[in-house]
Amino acid sequence: LRSATRDAVSGLCKPLKRLERNFAFLCKTFGVPVDCKPRKGGLGALPQTRVQRHAAFTFLKKAGIMGKVSKNLYMVVSGMISVAIDGPAGAGKSTIARMIAKKMGYIYMDTGALYRAIGLCCLRLGVNGRDAETVTALLPEIKVSLEFIEGEQRVLMNGEDVSDQIRTEAVSMMASRVSAIPEVRRFLLDLQRDFAREHNVIMDGRDIGTVVLPQAQVKIFLTASPEARAARRERQLTEKGIACSYEAILSDIRQRDYDDSHRETAPLKPAPDAVLVDTTEWTLEESAERIETIIKETLA
Repeated sequence: LRSATRDAVSGLCKPLKRLERNFAFLCKTFGVPVDCKPRKGGLGALPQTRVQRHAAFTFLKKAGIMGKVSKNLYMVVSGMISVAIDGPAGAGKSTIARMIAKKMGYIYMDTGALYRAIGLCCLRLGVNGRDAETVTALLPEIKVSLEFIEGEQRVLMNGEDVSDQIRTEAVSMMASRVSAIPEVRRFLLDLQRDFAREHNVIMDGRDIGTVVLPQAQVKIFLTASPEARAARRERQLTEKGIACSYEAILSDIRQRDYDDSHRETAPLKPAPDAVLVDTTEWTLEESAERIETIIKETLA
């Protein structure tokens, strides 16, 4: 029976109605512990809410019933679409993701801002970001949340809007250090996943496609040379009237690249099924156009 049900969900390009019937069959056959009701059009019984559908999906996967789950089936189960954009610091992930989310009507979630909030807290308290024990002890006292005002993400730390304060180079370096601590990553993981379950989302970070949302329908690894990223960052800071040094920025970027790619927990690396996009020679508009095309082609 298990072999038969695996075959029933193995087709990656089956029509959604067929996928719904298969999923309903699995729920009924293996007694998934969620409330179900008949669907119109004879599509069988499916869990009623997105939360229930996700619980059913997780139950079946953990039970070993579905060894390899189709992305289309997950879309039926969760009801939401997730786009994961990973890459090194300064690659333009946030700017491009924000542009595409606005154009496609998705919500953009800057996960790096969450780690920056933790980093800002450590800076204010004079805590060494590499001291895992001390940083971990602070976590129960920190409440990080997100608000969206006219489509713009705002980051709150213990009720204070710190969206602007977290954008300094000092906070950036501290964020890289605290993000290497497993307890910090676990502390923020549920917030990120819960958000994706409830929204069509474009999420960017370092480990979205590999750890946070490994089931994302679209995965992109966005990169550029360290020199190109440093030049872009220098231009951004100069436009904001912030004094900066290209050499210092380049040094910081290289250090962050090393730290992010060599940490033991969730190191920076492309997901096996991610599309690699190098924007070194591209303008911002060209990069955004290319990534938008990848998303639409993948979801088609």
